[in-house]
Amino acid sequence: MTGRDILIYAATATGPVKYVNEDYYCVNGSVQGAPEVYRTLMIPGEGRPMGLAAVADGVSSSGTGALASEAACALIDVAYNGGYFDSPEPFDWAMLCHELMSCIVRDASFSGDKQTTVSLACFDENTLFCYNIGDSPILLFRKNGSVKSAYTEHNAAGEKRAYNASLTGLDRVLPWKRRQVTDHDEYVLTRCLRTNAAGNADLGSSSILSWEEGDILLIASDGVTKKLTTEEMTKLLEDGSPAEALVRSACDKGGTDNMTAVVLINGGGEGSGHN
Repeated sequence: MTGRDILIYAATATGPVKYVNEDYYCVNGSVQGAPEVYRTLMIPGEGRPMGLAAVADGVSSSGTGALASEAACALIDVAYNGGYFDSPEPFDWAMLCHELMSCIVRDASFSGDKQTTVSLACFDENTLFCYNIGDSPILLFRKNGSVKSAYTEHNAAGEKRAYNASLTGLDRVLPWKRRQVTDHDEYVLTRCLRTNAAGNADLGSSSILSWEEGDILLIASDGVTKKLTTEEMTKLLEDGSPAEALVRSACDKGGTDNMTAVVLINGGGEGSGHN
């Protein structure tokens, strides 16, 4: 049997302002610090393992952001290597992720006031299983030029935008019915990976998408996506080292946050990227 190469690029940077990088990522059982480029050959057939990519953005206000994101990625890595994500079924994907997040917040390495976002994707050559808790973006750039959001913004701005979009009829145009989104709202998380009052993890959001050869998935911290437009990201994804190009460009445009990008190219082929 034959399969398609999924080419995966990853890059992260502290940025010019912060002293500590509170972002972490993991790819196919390798936590941040492994080589920048990974290649996964997806072979069709029952029981094949899924690929995995995840980004965690530690919450600075907790004072333990770097510890939180590192612990989350390390435990996701343990789960992946233990076969937790092998061939997930669509009907139990959300529960699978929520149970894992609940296990993470109860683990000794995640004790205390640790908080982080988590955005992850399991994938084969045809299907993307996406999950997020927090506001780290997951974006699918299709080969036809369209861009699909594969995450839910769990921050005050995202909730206000969702409320405004739900308005119908005359309420949609009456200014006093709409909730005003401020710049501050973009930085106020309403959910993240943390132990809530009930002793469990906050509930994340999940989606299942089809993708095909030529499509590109981006999982990033908001330090990247808040500095770059969709058009700029689309162009940078054509670079020979797209994750590095995204991080570098966000930094050059005055990014003050940590910046991380993981890029998955469906059907990257043997001639693409670096070995």
